[in-house]
Amino acid sequence: MHQESESHPHAEESQEEWRAVRRKLNIHRVQLAREAARLYDAKDRVGDTGLIAPPEWLPSTPIELTQFGIGLAPEGTTPAVTGSEDASACVRPLASDGRRYQRYSLALRDVEQPRLFENRLAWHLAGVDWCQPDQALTFTTGTYFGGVDVSEALAHEMAMYHVAGDGSGVLPASWRNLGFRRLVGDPFTPSRRPTAPSTDTLTLRVDEDGVSFVLHNRAAGNVAVAGGMLHIMPAGVFQPSSVLPAALAADFDLWRNMMREYSEEFLGTAEHGGDGEPADYTAEPLASFQRAYAAGGIRVFCLGVALDALTLWGEILTVAVFDGPTYDRLFADMVSANDEGTVVKTGRVRPTSALPFTRHTIDELTASGRLAPAAAGCIQLAWEHRRTILGRG
Repeated sequence: MHQESESHPHAEESQEEWRAVRRKLNIHRVQLAREAARLYDAKDRVGDTGLIAPPEWLPSTPIELTQFGIGLAPEGTTPAVTGSEDASACVRPLASDGRRYQRYSLALRDVEQPRLFENRLAWHLAGVDWCQPDQALTFTTGTYFGGVDVSEALAHEMAMYHVAGDGSGVLPASWRNLGFRRLVGDPFTPSRRPTAPSTDTLTLRVDEDGVSFVLHNRAAGNVAVAGGMLHIMPAGVFQPSSVLPAALAADFDLWRNMMREYSEEFLGTAEHGGDGEPADYTAEPLASFQRAYAAGGIRVFCLGVALDALTLWGEILTVAVFDGPTYDRLFADMVSANDEGTVVKTGRVRPTSALPFTRHTIDELTASGRLAPAAAGCIQLAWEHRRTILGRG
């Protein structure tokens, strides 16, 4: 008679402790990121946003997407740190057989899987050099889980030692007990680890009445990264739409990645899951985005590249400026919720997703403590450079 094997006696306790830390992590991500930033040199902090970046990663003025290129770094160099080292063992729980999970992504998949969690191909950040406009950003080919194995392990370690025992608040940053973060070393050598980046886009709608933007309330139970926070939209991992070779070439393009994210987050279309046909940029709604971009109804600027200090996840900070009629036409059927969360709305009488792009709004959002570091950094930098971005001197 077949009997199911029993779990290791300590596995359940280990996994419950792990879940408890994950809960604290998702509640305090913003505050933990701000504390993590204090572990690094003050000159590398992007204000109090929770982002870090060496000054040379943030150009002195926004650069239009058409004014720089991206490229692939030479393959063959294996990252020195992958998240499977002994230094990260404390953030990986025991599996049911009593052995420790070898990678954080495997634990996340088995113990507390977000609704959207698939191991797809992804480009990893290799270098940033704005003095080389032909290849200002370079990448290697990797996987999404490869990035998660390091980034979420770093976040988990920070939460273990920097959230009060009762979960009530975040403790001052200290390198003590952060063995895995010490092993990672210089955060600004992204090729030392699998550094998966996202394209984070602040979407501005501009007309004679002013400038507005939208925010996304990301559901912690749906996403593995930046859950439970307010984020700019769209935002998504820089990755191809399919594993097929044609997609690797066609999708290695920041604007195309952004277009797919607009389609998914603003219009609610199904995400390209990676195992099907590549995205067809001649089909709607992508074709309309491309026509509007080519006609000048959309202008896209890059503000630079930064890292979330908590996770050391890469953040490609961009701003897309839509003229009012173009925005209204493309997003006439904008959804209020998508697979990753809900669109933020304000106003009791006439709820609207259009938040005024003003200093007052930005200060209120910053004070709320809910803005994802990438969102806070992108909004702050866009405000600093608003005259350039909006073409007003």
